[in-house]
Amino acid sequence: MAEKSGSKALDNLLKLSLKLSDQELTEFKHTEINEERKEFLRAALESVLEDDDAKKMTLYTDLLCKASLLKTFGPNELEDLADICDEINLLLEGFDMNIVFNNLGGLNACLIFLTSSYSSIQWRVADLIANAVQNNVKCQETVLSKNGLQTLIQVLKESETDIVKVKCLYAISSLIGGNNRAECLFIDLDGVSLVSSLLKSEVQKIRLKATFLLQKITSTDAGNKLNLSSLIPLLINILKKNPCEEHEAVIGTLTNVLQSKDLSSREIFNRELPDLKVLIEQRLNSNNIEISESLYDAYKNLQLFF
Repeated sequence: MAEKSGSKALDNLLKLSLKLSDQELTEFKHTEINEERKEFLRAALESVLEDDDAKKMTLYTDLLCKASLLKTFGPNELEDLADICDEINLLLEGFDMNIVFNNLGGLNACLIFLTSSYSSIQWRVADLIANAVQNNVKCQETVLSKNGLQTLIQVLKESETDIVKVKCLYAISSLIGGNNRAECLFIDLDGVSLVSSLLKSEVQKIRLKATFLLQKITSTDAGNKLNLSSLIPLLINILKKNPCEEHEAVIGTLTNVLQSKDLSSREIFNRELPDLKVLIEQRLNSNNIEISESLYDAYKNLQLFF
């Protein structure tokens, strides 16, 4: 996400604010702002927003909420909305700003936009949801109460846009993190099967996010009771590829499954064991393959199950 200057951000805020207010939440057209009026409003906004992230969050979230009532957007409006989302994402890095965003209705607006036909907005609001709900039960509950997990899973299943899938996986992972109700709901919605199918994706970022999510769910009490034997061949198949970033998460998921109460997982793993033993030994002893220290340790940990 690229940072923009304060002047550029204010220009975007002015444009969208004027369009939303002047056209009273009808389908708006991109109009030119009178320069004198623009300068006056910019000065006023600079005065109001200076060194006050809470006020900035209030204004940007208000714009997002108003825009969520609209159905269609032109290219310029989509660009403005993208900038608003990016500004909110920057503000979410501040202490308790996710609570402010939630209290202002920001998460509700995100869930509305999540079902829109504009992928450029879908992935940005999924990213906002992920950053807002992370490690915050109240924000998680807001999304869950609005069937947000169901919506994220549906968008993940139906979207053909890679970055939308990546951000939905990120949002789901943040939403279920440390939340037992969300973990159980994810399992009940057959989320594990959907995410497992993404391990076959040709896109590494999708595989990586899917593996991280599976590692998280298999480490929970709810996930520990599942029959995840079908995951074993998929995970081992990824390990057979050249060492990459996702291998650590793959091994983490694999060890979680092997430590579960499902005996069939161990049986399937044992069938793959001869080839896997040779592969891991080659990785650990080869001078031609560069692997990170953490991945080396992960391979060593996996050997404990041989």
